[in-house]
Amino acid sequence: MRKGVSVTISVVMPCFNAEPVLERTLEDFADQTHRDFELIIVNDGSTDRSEAVAKDFINRKNLPWKLVTQPNKGISAARNRGMSFAKGEHIVFCDCDDRFENSYLSELHGKAVEDGSDAVFCAFDLVNKENIRIKRVKRRKLFFSCEKTGPELLSRFLLKDRLAIQMARVLFKTDLLRKNGVTFDENLHNAEDQLFICMALFHAEGVSCIDRVLYHYVQYPGQSTKSPQKNLTRANVEMRMFGNLVSFLKGNGADEKLTRTIENCEVPNAVIKDLSLSLRFGKESYYWERLGDSECLEKILKTQSVLCFLKKPETWFKGFEILHCPKLFLRYYLNKGMAQK
Repeated sequence: MRKGVSVTISVVMPCFNAEPVLERTLEDFADQTHRDFELIIVNDGSTDRSEAVAKDFINRKNLPWKLVTQPNKGISAARNRGMSFAKGEHIVFCDCDDRFENSYLSELHGKAVEDGSDAVFCAFDLVNKENIRIKRVKRRKLFFSCEKTGPELLSRFLLKDRLAIQMARVLFKTDLLRKNGVTFDENLHNAEDQLFICMALFHAEGVSCIDRVLYHYVQYPGQSTKSPQKNLTRANVEMRMFGNLVSFLKGNGADEKLTRTIENCEVPNAVIKDLSLSLRFGKESYYWERLGDSECLEKILKTQSVLCFLKKPETWFKGFEILHCPKLFLRYYLNKGMAQK
């Protein structure tokens, strides 16, 4: 790619050992109707022929591209590295094993320009490796019920609409991210997308939505977004993610009501989810160890607020049970785990 030449969109694509599927995804970008884009592939320490596949394909198709190679540091570090090279006015973060409609870039960019938006969401679905739909995402999980700006929009995103999180369904203004120092947290290995989108939305002055599936999230055999082990890992990471988000919001002068709701509802909910899932895996000693930790207990105590009762009554009840009948809570989730084996 020629130095100093700007484009309308930068496509950042981390890649790790994706040799069997990479060319198929690259083909989707070779077929894009919007041609004014750059493809930034970040080879995150692949040990297979991913890099060779990328070079061969892109040279054959004559796509504007940049290949960045680094030791394996994880997807967040790879995305940050790719973003540092981006010359586009807008940016998207795409995975190297998913599928995209040929109007993906055109429609996202067109909507951003038409509305003057800082971010544009599109619909997505779940497909198998043959790109056949296996699940349609409910519309209420795809779009905001009304368009607001900044912290108001973030509040709806976190506390009411709870949109499905997939990085590739959002196009951002590059300057929005750079001017506000929005990057991926490289210490999070799950929920990093949610934190990134929350920080970006906090600074956004306008957000638009496209009611059309432009991106296909590929599910492979044996892969499940709702597996108990994945949920256990995510629950543990969510505790840190929400803690980081609270720090970010307080540091940026966010509305106190929003931060208080996260502290009293979302953080304790993540703690309780971690405890219940641990018990389902038979980790009884971990459960008692966590309950003996004063910081953990303090977070659970926050569930007993009126705010939590109104916003998350189920979390309030579980918190009450842990605080007053910890053995009952333990038996219920131990038995639930045994029943699923």
